[in-house]
Amino acid sequence: RRTKLESSDLVAYLDGLIGATYKEMFDKGLEIIAKARNAMDRKWIGTADSWAIEFFAPLARAYPDARFIVLLRDPRASINSMLGIDEPLQISQVLSYARHWRKYAAFVLHYKNDPIFSNRLFVLTHEQLLQEPEKRARELCEFLEVEFAPEMIDTSTYFDYVTGDLWKGNSSFEEVAAGISTHRAERWRTMLDPKVVKVVDFLCGIDMKSMGYEPVTDFHNQWPDPEMLEYIIETDQAYASWRSDLQDPQQDYGFELFRHALLSLPATQKLESHLIRRSFLFEEVFENLRQQAALPAGA
Repeated sequence: RRTKLESSDLVAYLDGLIGATYKEMFDKGLEIIAKARNAMDRKWIGTADSWAIEFFAPLARAYPDARFIVLLRDPRASINSMLGIDEPLQISQVLSYARHWRKYAAFVLHYKNDPIFSNRLFVLTHEQLLQEPEKRARELCEFLEVEFAPEMIDTSTYFDYVTGDLWKGNSSFEEVAAGISTHRAERWRTMLDPKVVKVVDFLCGIDMKSMGYEPVTDFHNQWPDPEMLEYIIETDQAYASWRSDLQDPQQDYGFELFRHALLSLPATQKLESHLIRRSFLFEEVFENLRQQAALPAGA
């Protein structure tokens, strides 16, 4: 059912997705893609998934020649897009979605310091791709050691393996998302409920700054206002196809306040590793965010 959402042409081959180990199953998955799409002679066969970054390290060990691309997007734009989807299977809880986004940011910082990803990890943002498509496409080509071609940034040439026709784009707001346009990066500013913007800024603001995004809400030296607590309580009982929160608004809100408070502690304050891991995943991420939190607003 999940495969049918975006790769329905692979469904007929899923019976072959078997193996005694996860690697054997992943090998089979790559074979299925190559077979279904007549791509046996392609230089690269790959997969794309929204929530797979924590598996990069075992994949890097299992496939020494594999390369890894992370495409980040402003979480406010991602959540605006997610809330606009007319497909119940893809609607998630905003609190959980925001936490998963900052998990991605944490893994990006962590992997950049991991020798196993030396010359194997490429990180860019959705906004960079929209603003400078040729430049970013050329950088990707260099990373993958393939030759750049102008057709790579001409959406009218994109083929959709699912329909067997030209690709119509992937947008919550456009039936045909033709061309590469910066308006898709800023749409959230006029469409997303200001209360949601405030919540996402609170949940991800410091993490966003570490990835080059700027919160519009200033939380320096002040606790969040009641609107955010109201939103967390209201949405606790709302429909979501998936969620990974504590399912207790009191605990969830308290956890977020605690996370913010940890970042405001003086640098001389030493913390136990389990507190850092639960709130930030990695110590180097905590130190990076602590430095971001110490910067004056707008810096």
